[in-house]
Amino acid sequence: INGYGIHVLPMRVLGPGGGYDSDIIQGMLYAAGLPNRSGSVYTGNIPVKVINMSLGSIGGVCGSSWQGVINDIYDLNITMVGSSGNSGQEYPGAYGYPSSCNKVISVAALDYLRERSYYSTFNDQVDIAGPGGDTSVDRNGDGYRDGILAFGSNEDLAFFQGTSMAAPNVSGAIGILYSLVPNLTSFQVE
Repeated sequence: INGYGIHVLPMRVLGPGGGYDSDIIQGMLYAAGLPNRSGSVYTGNIPVKVINMSLGSIGGVCGSSWQGVINDIYDLNITMVGSSGNSGQEYPGAYGYPSSCNKVISVAALDYLRERSYYSTFNDQVDIAGPGGDTSVDRNGDGYRDGILAFGSNEDLAFFQGTSMAAPNVSGAIGILYSLVPNLTSFQVE
């Protein structure tokens, strides 16, 4: 996406085995320039306008700690985007968090045919769908599975599938929208 009028600020909030909601929330606060446990905030000269959350869990609720931070960041005109989840087959209609919290754009996944990917979580909180891939098939016949090409490590590209692939596509499109119309509010984007 770099080079298309926007920049990416990568932030790691989870370890190889996962992490805690509190770690994600602290990373969001840091990126938004709000007080957090680290005692520092992002101070780059390019403002953060979109926070992509390609993460989450199925079940539970959007607790007050999530919603309070989301509200504060939203009020700064920063748009938050979340993956709806990959449990569509096991838990039809289930909610995932933080994507199903108010003021978060929840993203489902589409396959090559622009249909809901078999794994994509769907519910009445999903706002939009983006390319999520399907690594079990090669419908376009190009010799590669129909996943989304992304970095599997720091240097290697691989094909992946999931709503965690779809959400960055939507986040990138929103970032381009902000670069074209910088004074948009998070409400207008939503």
